[in-house]
Amino acid sequence: MRPRTPRATADTESEPQKEATDNEEDEGQEPGPEVRPGRLQRLVDAVTGYLDLRNFLVSVAVVLVFIAAVMFPFVVAQPHFWSYMRLAAGGFRLDSFTEPPGYGSPIRLQVLPVIAGLPELAEVLDIFVFSGGLLALGVIAIAALMVLEPKYTGQSKVYLRRLLFYTLLLMLWVNLTGPRGVYKYYFTLFAPFFSILSSASMCVSMKERISFTTPMIWIPLLLSITILIPHRNIYLMYVIFIFAGYNFARSFGQVWYTATSPFGRIRQRIGPVFEPVVLPISTLRDRIVAYAYPDIVAPEA
Repeated sequence: MRPRTPRATADTESEPQKEATDNEEDEGQEPGPEVRPGRLQRLVDAVTGYLDLRNFLVSVAVVLVFIAAVMFPFVVAQPHFWSYMRLAAGGFRLDSFTEPPGYGSPIRLQVLPVIAGLPELAEVLDIFVFSGGLLALGVIAIAALMVLEPKYTGQSKVYLRRLLFYTLLLMLWVNLTGPRGVYKYYFTLFAPFFSILSSASMCVSMKERISFTTPMIWIPLLLSITILIPHRNIYLMYVIFIFAGYNFARSFGQVWYTATSPFGRIRQRIGPVFEPVVLPISTLRDRIVAYAYPDIVAPEA
């Protein structure tokens, strides 16, 4: 995405146009016939003007080179490694639509209706998951949002944070709808994402700096426990809830603010009474904020 700058107003645009008109009148030259580009050319100009295709292709090339460099030793040492990777990336159908798979098999999305006693729904869902259609639909949609995400000049942190948010959604979708299925330990990869995107502001805010809030502490723990504790046959249901929660992060943030704002007023009124107890906590909070934003918060003298 090409960086955008604020649009010029009508007043700022009128001056250069007036000057150009005056120059043409002074020179006494009549403008020639306007040559309009074709429809295809206009489409190409619009796409190249909106998307930074050159930097995008450079980034793709860097990623491909990195992947090739990592895989090269394995391919040389094990000639069948590539075939094994292709086989591992594939999926397989459920053996039974009435009984859950054994402990040696990864869990897939269609296991949930099996546990719920809905074999017809499990069979239909098994077709969509095994074919990869459900996976491709979500990947294309989320990738399109990443490509179309606007990038404004001077807001690089906001842009990167939004890309990180879409990356989390993409990873959740791939783990939910992948034909091969997943094990619980796959979700250890999500711990850094849960820690960074730990509040509604981190997901949807357009500010460069996000203030520290209490949910940033307990939300990563809650999400991790939500995946760790439930039985292996049903924990994907909680992953669906997590995916939906991130999609509706703005609404959840508004509900949380409405529910906690009265407690904030009460805390302001009774704060002086409990100041000896609250002061160490406030000091710890200030230290965390200073550690997280060393370039913004001035160090103590």
